[in-house]
Amino acid sequence: MIIALLAGVIIGFPVAFMLGGLGIIFGMLAHGSNIAAYQAALNTYGVMSGWSLLAIPLFVFMGVVLEKADIAGKLYKGLRLLFGPLRGGLVIATMGIATMFAACTGIAGASVIAIGLIALPSMLKYGYDKNLASGAICAGGGLGVIIPP
Repeated sequence: MIIALLAGVIIGFPVAFMLGGLGIIFGMLAHGSNIAAYQAALNTYGVMSGWSLLAIPLFVFMGVVLEKADIAGKLYKGLRLLFGPLRGGLVIATMGIATMFAACTGIAGASVIAIGLIALPSMLKYGYDKNLASGAICAGGGLGVIIPP
């Protein structure tokens, strides 16, 4: 299986399709075609019916509301006054907010999207490079996996 994966990647197939395709092919070889198809459908339904995934759109909606109501802009204006003398103060503030939000959600994707909606416009407005701002948001949002809710 590993040899087939390496061969497919070297040829130029995308890794995601190689992993999925090889999983299906080797599952059919090992267990027969009927059992492998049933198991694939059952696992897909099991992942999609998880209750924890229901919270993702709600956290994204919360981030949109904070952005559209300009609560985030006022928050970053205050944090800029607080951390302004420090070099990279707004990045420090973004990491702090992202850490708190990630601890509340526990889902990295929702944290990154919500903090991105909140922090990115403010950081770009105050002259931060978009790569630095995006990196700070992704690093802070990724803490949702590490910090338990």
